[in-house]
Amino acid sequence: MNRIIQLTCLLLIAVLAAGCAVWARIDEPLVDGPDKAFQLELPVGWIRAGLATDRVLVTRDGTGVQFIEAMKRTHKKAFSDLKEETRADMLPTELAELAIAQLKSQPGVSDLEVVNNAPATIAGTTGFRLHVQMKNSQGLAYEAVVYGFVDADGFYRLRYQAPSLHYFKRDLSIFERAVKSFRLTGERA
Repeated sequence: MNRIIQLTCLLLIAVLAAGCAVWARIDEPLVDGPDKAFQLELPVGWIRAGLATDRVLVTRDGTGVQFIEAMKRTHKKAFSDLKEETRADMLPTELAELAIAQLKSQPGVSDLEVVNNAPATIAGTTGFRLHVQMKNSQGLAYEAVVYGFVDADGFYRLRYQAPSLHYFKRDLSIFERAVKSFRLTGERA
């Protein structure tokens, strides 16, 4: 019996230690993206998901409250859940339509409404900026702003999402600053 308690305690300690490594506080604002393909400045004091190897994912209060996400995918995997690829010569309007379809296809998303769909410049490249409103499966209203663009190496997306009530407006300017700081590093996977 004593041996079972010892093993249970060791297992519990291992699980707790692994849980602590999952999220890390951002102490330096300049953050590298996966494969160091891009950099952006994120808010000091927010926390970053350590297990997200294909993207940068940060939150202040938990991903159910708000998150900022930045990612790069190859053209073949850009919209793999939709079974759609991107190309370096795609128009921003084509990319925006794929981004809208992807948002609509997410589990629990309903009543998605496009508030704004406009061209945008990200890291010196022409892309799109979407502002959408939607509800989750519990009926809570959320808003998201999504930027995206393509280059010869793939598809880049920056996304901010938070509940419409209070949180969306509170942290939107933080996200917009992160988008303005986004830059390609020239390093490629």
